[in-house]
Amino acid sequence: MKKVLVLLALVVLIISACMVESDFVRVGFYRKVTAISTNRVYSYYVKNFEDNPEMWKKMEDFAKSQPYTQRGITAVFFFNDRQNTPDVTLIGLEFPESYEPYCVAGYWKWPTGVEDFKEYPFKK
Repeated sequence: MKKVLVLLALVVLIISACMVESDFVRVGFYRKVTAISTNRVYSYYVKNFEDNPEMWKKMEDFAKSQPYTQRGITAVFFFNDRQNTPDVTLIGLEFPESYEPYCVAGYWKWPTGVEDFKEYPFKK
């Protein structure tokens, strides 16, 4: 019986993860591992982006679900235009400024555990 409950919980977890991710398309993932840290950078295109509290909450919750290690930084960027979502796989945080106007949200989790979610992080 215990095995059935564990299996059922796993299925529910997988299905709920798929439902959350359906709003977001991962365009790039960068991971740098050193002797003292593991840094991760993700870039996502947001399908059907709308500037409303529900969408901001979905993005923040999704970003918080990304892997994190205590000795590293996790950064997640969300963009509202598929053609203007950088593939961070090779460049990490160093994507060109030309993508910044399309970045609708950013999330950072620092080695201290502090989390920061910003709407329009590059807006001046």
